[in-house]
Amino acid sequence: MKLFYGIEYLDHYSKRACTIGEPNSRTGRMSIASTEKVFITKIERDEWVDEKFYRIPATKRIVREHCLGMSVAQFEEHLEWIHV
Repeated sequence: MKLFYGIEYLDHYSKRACTIGEPNSRTGRMSIASTEKVFITKIERDEWVDEKFYRIPATKRIVREHCLGMSVAQFEEHLEWIHV
């Protein structure tokens, strides 16, 4: 099943500059301050997207780039958790 993703930045001023959480124990990288969303349909995702509120469409790869503080296993679990 194809899923659609979106990202909402928590830091509305600097977007990608703000990081959160603990660094990845293996890489030392941190996650970007954002909330990730998973949608079943593109229409549902597109209705949620709103540049004014820093909500943008994304691919799974882009979402992964925002969650570099997580291991791959943690990231996959995270996607399952937010895909309710």
